[in-house]
Amino acid sequence: MKKTTLFAVFCFFSALSTLQAQDFTFSQYQALPYLVNPAETGNFLKNSVHRLSGIFRTHWESPASENALFGEALGWDMRFCNNSLSNSYWSIGAFAQHEGTSGGGIQIVQARALASFNISLGKYLWMAAGFSAGGMQYGIRPELLTFNQQFDPGTGNFDPHAASGEEFLQTSGLAWDADAGIRILGVISQTADRQAEAWWSAGITLHHIPKPRYTFLEPLGDEDPNRLDRGLSIQLAVQPFRHLAVNGLYRRQSLSENRQWQALFGGAFVVGTFKSNSFLAGMQVRMSGRQKTPGNIAPGALIPFAKIDLEHCTLRLSWDIPFRRFGNRQTGGMEISATCFLGDAKCPMDCPNVGQ
Repeated sequence: MKKTTLFAVFCFFSALSTLQAQDFTFSQYQALPYLVNPAETGNFLKNSVHRLSGIFRTHWESPASENALFGEALGWDMRFCNNSLSNSYWSIGAFAQHEGTSGGGIQIVQARALASFNISLGKYLWMAAGFSAGGMQYGIRPELLTFNQQFDPGTGNFDPHAASGEEFLQTSGLAWDADAGIRILGVISQTADRQAEAWWSAGITLHHIPKPRYTFLEPLGDEDPNRLDRGLSIQLAVQPFRHLAVNGLYRRQSLSENRQWQALFGGAFVVGTFKSNSFLAGMQVRMSGRQKTPGNIAPGALIPFAKIDLEHCTLRLSWDIPFRRFGNRQTGGMEISATCFLGDAKCPMDCPNVGQ
């Protein structure tokens, strides 16, 4: 009897009375930083007009398995650095994101517009405030899923013909969502072309501000708990030397309903350069806790990653190495991303050209 997505995976995507849906997590959040904090919109590594980025990620089991979870994201942003803005500038952008199982049992798609405002607080200090808003469409196909109630301990298999024990109010939904964040950047030293050699950055974001409805089940009682509660993320990064950078990301799934959290932290080192090209390698650690349902959040893992930085393009590759197996499932994940910088524009002021 074939095994399809377990009930824990359903909990991962749907909101129940005691569990809010967990955001899909990209390990390489530096590739599309505005996925985590919209204040990062327009924070370019290079002096360019546009930035175009894409990520492909597979999580859980082999990519060829129908149980594998896939994620893709594509984003674009640009900044308006011109002579009319002596100490500030605006940035805009947009991104689209998809996650789902290859067997088609679970799917979610969202698209958002982005905007941020950057202002100089001094020669080497910048503050940015950003906002993102858009629509989110989610859905399941119960006939392609199996649940804990369908497990037969006598045979050790799942019976897809047995009752799941769940009564679905709907199998798809549409809601709008929004995030808002602030980021402060301090440049310690710069090169002649105003690329930051040493810098630090700190940011905080409030997620799911409108608390969008996200459910397939009937509400319980007089209240409607089947909504995404407001979450929180905090970013910290420092590059004390030109060839060394350390960063961390903390995410709280809910501010009130659920105390689940996830954290990423690690460092990277530039191991080689050739003209304007460079190669960077590093390691991150992912940890999580306070989950109410086992497997509801990505388990702890080591995440080695590498980046090739070319003149107008950046390529990244990472691999999740879990500390333990997730039940009877392999939980490794591969992620590849590419970022291209288009246009050639020098800012009349010291726009903060930093990043990993």
